Amino acid sequence: MDVIGSGLQSRWMGPVVMDTAGGVDIGSYNDVRALIVPFDNDSFTFSYDAMPINNAGTSYEVSAFYDNTTRNGLVVGSVTHDTWKTGVYFQGRTTN
Repeated sequence: MDVIGSGLQSRWMGPVVMDTAGGVDIGSYNDVRALIVPFDNDSFTFSYDAMPINNAGTSYEVSAFYDNTTRNGLVVGSVTHDTWKTGVYFQGRTTN
């Protein structure tokens, strides 16, 4: 993680990196998806995108990686924020 600039501060930054093939395994492989939440998720003009896992993208504040058939999955995201929004970047692929 790099923070570049002057007059910047942060109370806490906690990146979580999983860079291992098969590192996140939800145990179900019928219709595996990643939930993408748009940056401006505070208005009424947003749309979520539950895309197939064979993609890459950034979701803001929260994301979910799940099997749409069984609803088994993993939810990740921030607990709190003051000014900036957090992002969840993923590159996914199915393993079967």
